[in-house]
Amino acid sequence: FFYSCGFNEVTTNIIVSTSLITIFFAEIPTGAISDVFGRRFAVIASGVMLLFANIIFLFGNHYYLFILAQIFVGIAYAFFSGSLDSWMVEHIKLDKINLDHVFIVKNKWVNGGVIVGGLIGGVLSDINPRSIFLLSIVSSLVYIVIAYRNITDREVETEPWITQDTSVVKDKIIRGFLSMASTIRYSYNFVVHDKMARSIVLFNSALTFCFSAIFVFWQPILFDYINKSDYFL
Repeated sequence: FFYSCGFNEVTTNIIVSTSLITIFFAEIPTGAISDVFGRRFAVIASGVMLLFANIIFLFGNHYYLFILAQIFVGIAYAFFSGSLDSWMVEHIKLDKINLDHVFIVKNKWVNGGVIVGGLIGGVLSDINPRSIFLLSIVSSLVYIVIAYRNITDREVETEPWITQDTSVVKDKIIRGFLSMASTIRYSYNFVVHDKMARSIVLFNSALTFCFSAIFVFWQPILFDYINKSDYFL
C-alpha cells in the first residue's frame, strides 16, 4: 500500500517502524490504564484506535497522516495486548487444563483469520489498494460492538459516573492517574534494575525491529525475483 502511494523503501520502513516504537513505549502506560479503568475499557479503546487508523489509511495520502495512523495502530495493539487474555483468565471459571485448551482454540482461530484475511486482502489490493481498509473499518466496528456488549469488569460501578457528584468523579480520576503513574514508575524501575527483565526487553525489541525490515522489503524483492525469473512461466 505504501509503495502504491509513491513512498520508497526507506520511508516505508520509517512508517512501519512507527507502530513498533509506539508499542514499545505504550505497553506499560496502557497496561496501567487497563488496571485502573478495567479490561473492558482497554479492549474497546483498542478497537477505537484501530478504527481511527483505518479511516486515516482509507482517506489519507500524506506521510505525517500515515505516521499518525501507525501511532494509533501501536496504541491499539498495546491496549489489546494482555487485556483480553487477562479478562478471559479473570472471568472464565475453568481449571488450568481447560483454560489452556481455550487459549489453544483461540490462537487457532486467530491464525486462521490471519491467513484468510491475508488472502482476501491480497485479492482486494489488486483491485484497489485502499479497498482493504473498508473491510478493516467494518471489522473494527464489529469488534467494538462485540466488546461493548459482551465484556464486563468484575468491579462494576453501583452508580454511573454521570449521576455522581462532580467532586467524587474528579477524585476518582485523580486517584486513577496517580495509580497509573505509580505503576509506570514501578515497572520502569523493575526493568532497569532487574537484569533478566532488561535482557528480555532488549532482546524482544531488537527482534521486533529485525522483523520490521522483512515486512517492508519482502514485497519489492519478491516482485523483482518473479520478474527476473522464468520459474513461474
